Amino acid sequence: MTEREQARQELARQTDELRRLAELLDLTHDAIITRTIDGTITYWNRGAERLYGHERGSHGPRLA
Repeated sequence: MTEREQARQELARQTDELRRLAELLDLTHDAIITRTIDGTITYWNRGAERLYGHERGSHGPRLA
């Protein structure tokens, strides 16, 4: 297996793990928002949607 193929497989594994963790965050009723250091929102869960009234995809200009 080439180094490039190993890197692709590792990236796919990490992507799957992040997706699984995001699904777990959606199970809580608490509002959870992640932001970059400059304040750009990169993720919010369903609890945050309910609390703030904005669905994912209907975001403002500061969402990455």
